Amino acid sequence: MDLNETQFLIDYWPTLLPVAVLEVSLMLVALKHIFQHTQYRFGSRVMWVAIVVIFQIIGPVVYFTWGKGTANDE
Repeated sequence: MDLNETQFLIDYWPTLLPVAVLEVSLMLVALKHIFQHTQYRFGSRVMWVAIVVIFQIIGPVVYFTWGKGTANDE
């Protein structure tokens, strides 16, 4: 890491930290929900875990929007 990258991180850490906390929080909540429930609108548990982990912020949003089963399924 050169000096420019280090300076960038020092300058923007107040912005990057909340984004990182949001990203990890969304992923953990989505993973908890995936492992507690067995029925999904489509796909399998393995597919949703992969999507949530690989696609970081967008993966959990996609899961809660399209993958999470309805209230009747749970």
